[in-house]
Amino acid sequence: MSQQFLVSYGTWPSADPIENSISNHISRINCQKGHFRNVTEQSLEAEIQLLEAGQTSMEVDGIEPEDQLEPPANSDEKTKTIYEAREDIIKQITQAHMEAYYALDFVSLLLSKDTPIQAGMTLSPHLKQYIPLGSLATDQIPSAIRTPAHKRDQELVSRGWKLQGLVSSADSLLRSASRLEAEIHNETTYWDQVLEIKNSGWPICRMPGAPHTLCVKYGFSEASPAYRGRDLAPLRRGEDGAVFLDQNDFKPKSIRVRVLQGDSVLATSKAASTYTDVLSIQDRILIARNTIFEEELFFELLRESRLLLSHGVTIIDSVITYKTPLDIIGQNLGKLGSQRIVIDLIAIESETFYPQEDGSANIAEYIALILRILLSHAHRKTLQRRSKPPPPLTDRKIPIPFQALFGPIIAFLMHDSALRSLTAFNHRLTTALQSAGLNLNVSTNPYNNLLTAFQSNSAKRRGRKSIANAFIATMISPLSSSMTIHLPSGVSQKISILTSLYSPTFGTTYSVSSTGEGPTTPDVSVESEPSIFNFLVHLHTETVRLFTVSESLRNSESSLDSGASGWGSIARSGELQKDFPSLGRSKRMKVSLHDGPGGLKIGLRWGWMGGKAGGDGEGSYEWGSGSFNSDAPKKSLRDVITEAGKL
Repeated sequence: MSQQFLVSYGTWPSADPIENSISNHISRINCQKGHFRNVTEQSLEAEIQLLEAGQTSMEVDGIEPEDQLEPPANSDEKTKTIYEAREDIIKQITQAHMEAYYALDFVSLLLSKDTPIQAGMTLSPHLKQYIPLGSLATDQIPSAIRTPAHKRDQELVSRGWKLQGLVSSADSLLRSASRLEAEIHNETTYWDQVLEIKNSGWPICRMPGAPHTLCVKYGFSEASPAYRGRDLAPLRRGEDGAVFLDQNDFKPKSIRVRVLQGDSVLATSKAASTYTDVLSIQDRILIARNTIFEEELFFELLRESRLLLSHGVTIIDSVITYKTPLDIIGQNLGKLGSQRIVIDLIAIESETFYPQEDGSANIAEYIALILRILLSHAHRKTLQRRSKPPPPLTDRKIPIPFQALFGPIIAFLMHDSALRSLTAFNHRLTTALQSAGLNLNVSTNPYNNLLTAFQSNSAKRRGRKSIANAFIATMISPLSSSMTIHLPSGVSQKISILTSLYSPTFGTTYSVSSTGEGPTTPDVSVESEPSIFNFLVHLHTETVRLFTVSESLRNSESSLDSGASGWGSIARSGELQKDFPSLGRSKRMKVSLHDGPGGLKIGLRWGWMGGKAGGDGEGSYEWGSGSFNSDAPKKSLRDVITEAGKL
């Protein structure tokens, strides 16, 4: 195969356009000759003459040929020199590159004032992170030609500014002096009032969480935990320097006790404080103290009322209502209860708060006063309990005991109702027996525990505080009263009443006991249920009847009348029996008592045992009180017994 010789024909390489460009020539001229401002016609002609004389360009620049660097002796030194030159060139290029970046960032940040979007595209991320866009701007300032007249104007303006600054400084100093004087006056007024509050007995302390703020403590350290941290109010300074209490949405309140009958208000208690817009700081502190006391009192009343629901207390919409067993106000005083006591917490500004201008409003005011006294006594008991050594630590939470506030008042009303009912019954019974010729001696000892406690403290000549504390402690304790009936036969019957709303009684207890010679009834003790109370009255009535008949028999035994003798008592049935041996028959006599709306009636009925009703030897007679007691003359019990004992 013959060899082929291939020849490629191409165009002649063209000159580099960049190398022959005018910009390249200009840069080369700048490197050789320097800037164009240094090139003149005279310098060029001198350079041409020197070149024609045979001098080199180095000689023209003032550098001798022998001063030039000699070429390196070997290749290693040449290589080292080349690398050093290369590194130097790279450093200079890097520096130039950084300076270009700095210049670009500067220009971009400068333009970001007008074109933030376009300038932000060329701004470096590092600069964006630390410097916001538009923080650098430029402005044109015309160059002022400073003439002597202009200099004089500048001096005058500068002097005027200085004078104006001095006048302004003087005015500022005068205003500062006036403000300082007013501040001193306000501070003096503020601290004088704070000192006056402290001297009045109100404790001053720092506000918790704000140590630079003074506050006054107007509450009670022995209050319940729910109201123990709500008794601090900051003492702020007003514009005139006066102290005012910083209380957000403060409304003075007080409990209101009303006695209602139907929809009509019979009595209303007074407010604990009188609130007006013009009050001194101490009056406002006192009103704040009374308000938190009234709120705690109503809070404790609500807690206690939940335990008194079985005694007729109701709570509806934070209003406590109790129906009294007997009327406590008005014309029906002491009669069957149709009135109720209502307790609520309202603002002092309410117009319905103030009582009527008659004496009937005292009972409501007395109840409110007793409630406040009992809460103060509870605070004192809490202080005494805190003064004692604390109990051992335990994991169980110690319950907060409720305060006996409304319970003693209800117990008093219940005890008074029971005592009135028993007194009225004994009065009717005594009246009926007196009409039968029997005189009874009834002695009443009401509220003997209160009188005993008061007399014992007075006898010991203790201080007022000891007497008051002992009296209040006795008032909280169960109430007791007694009534003793002394019969002509020498037998005495004592009825004791004990009332307590708490354990173990939970109501009223009646105890009956008999002493002396003669037929008696066993001692009993019952609670105040309606049926049990009726049984107690029946037992008391039967006992009095038995004593009455026995006394009549004792008087008739000395009589010569055959009809009054021979009667014997049957204790179990409460009847009398008389035997007639000659006839082989017996008579019985029964005493009955009836207590109705018209009064009490005592009746005697006798007859033959086994005989027919309406036969011979039967009869009856009655004595009564009230409407049963007529104006006609009555026979005595002895005469009736004598008549019944005849054949």
